[in-house]
Order: sequence, then C-alpha cells, then structure tokens
Amino acid sequence: MKLKSVFCVFFFLATSFCYGVAEAFQTGDSFIISSTSRDIDPDMCLEGWIAYRQEAELFADRIGSARTTLINPSEQTIVSSAPVNSAFVFNVGHSAGPRKFIAECDGSALLATVLPMSDMLFASGCDTLCSTDVGTFSTRAKATVGFCDLANPINDPCLQKTLPLERSFLEGLVQGMTVGDAFQGALLENPECQGVFLMAGDPTVKLYAPPAECGSRATEYFHTATDWPTGSGWCKFGSSEGASFPNKGETSSWTCAESEGGTSVQCPASRGVGKSVLSYMPVILSAGKK
Repeated sequence: MKLKSVFCVFFFLATSFCYGVAEAFQTGDSFIISSTSRDIDPDMCLEGWIAYRQEAELFADRIGSARTTLINPSEQTIVSSAPVNSAFVFNVGHSAGPRKFIAECDGSALLATVLPMSDMLFASGCDTLCSTDVGTFSTRAKATVGFCDLANPINDPCLQKTLPLERSFLEGLVQGMTVGDAFQGALLENPECQGVFLMAGDPTVKLYAPPAECGSRATEYFHTATDWPTGSGWCKFGSSEGASFPNKGETSSWTCAESEGGTSVQCPASRGVGKSVLSYMPVILSAGKK
C-alpha cells in the first residue's frame, strides 16, 4: 500500500481567463502547489512528485503565465499566496477523497474549499471525482477533471499512466483546445484510463488561445496546380474566410485571426507562371541545325 500512496497522487490545476472583442486572449497568474511526504523515506520529508510539478510549470511557461510555486504549504500559506487572478493552480500530493487533500508531511487534510475558485481544475487524485456534491473539488471550477477509484488494483494500468495522461491533457490546452476536447484527446492516447479519468462541468471552457498562425495552404504552388491540396488548411491557429486559388503568376492571401480577438496574420499563397512554348523555341531550333 505504501507504493500506492507514492503513485496515487493529487494534482490540482485551475485556470481563469479573460478576453474581449478587441482584446487578445489573456490568462492570469499560475499558482503551483507541491506537497511533501514521508512515504518515500519515513525518516525524511521529501517532495515526491517533482515530475508532475515540473510539467505544470512547463505548461504555465508555455502559455505565458507568471507563476508562483509553493512546496509543502500550510492552509494559511495557500490562502495568503493565491493570486487575485488565479490562472493555473496545480496542487500535487495525496488525495483524501473528493473533498480533501494532504499537502504537508504531518498528514493534515485540507478541505477542497481552501483552493481558489477558477475556470478549470485538474484534481488528479485517487477519488477526487467520485462525487460532485457540495464541497467537493468539482465545485471549485467551471470545468473539473480528475479520477475515481484510481487506487483499485484493477486500475493499475491507468495508475502507471498518470504522468503521460497529464502531459497529453496539458498539451491539448497549449494547442488551444477546450477542456472537453483536451480531455477526450488525453483518453484517446491513454485508453487505460477510460472510466477512471473523469470530467465534470462545462466542457467548452477554453484556457488558452495560441497566436494566429498560417496553415499549410500558405505556400508556393507549381504552375500546373489548379486547386488547394486535399487535407490542407487555411490556419494552423485562428480562423479565416479563405481565398480563391491563385491564378498563374499571381498571389492570393487571407487573414488568420484569433476567434476571441487579438493577434492576426496575413497568409499568402502564390502560383508559378510556367514557361510558354515560345520560351523553348531557341532550344528546338538549335537542335534542328545539328
């Protein structure tokens, strides 16, 4: 059971965002909590979930969110240190059901309500989403993802995939997916967690919008091309109304823009002019004289 307590950990991350018609999508600050434990070494109080914390910090950096990291925090420290605009809150340590978590070596359980309200909560502990009643982790955010019955031996395959699952989920958010789409993508890559990794709340919550970027159609085409390649796209990030395929020797362009307002980029596609028959006449005539 000691091995279980080492791997069956609790992660908490939450994100608040704000955007407007004329403003770029913006995230708030990141608040990362990493607990310590004596399960790894009974004689020492150690941070046992460094890799999970590092993934959270990397995610915060990639979305451009200023972050604060707390290790072995008390309830008072958590409350007093929480940013006014909590963008991304990540708490890794022991879970104690759907209403409590343990952050300190003394084993004191803290209520889920200690954590700040947010738009998205990643409560990745053994039983964090076994209930969605009042006072549970699911009530601390608009959208919550977590686990239920993760410590059950039958779910060991999922237990061993918690870190890859976290990476996959966070990568989906970095790519601008909604919480629901990132959740589904993580399950597709880690099918061992079907029925164990759960989601509650609003799946349409979106935490980050990557800067607008041109798609694969923005390139140079040979003069014989007549239409956009199958499977190509206008924008890698953002949306566009598109454009007509360029005529020979001409360029078509379109704008990719963030759907929430903010960054935009012009995307050009050009088509070669080719050579006329007359351009080959000197070669043909020269060959005929030999």
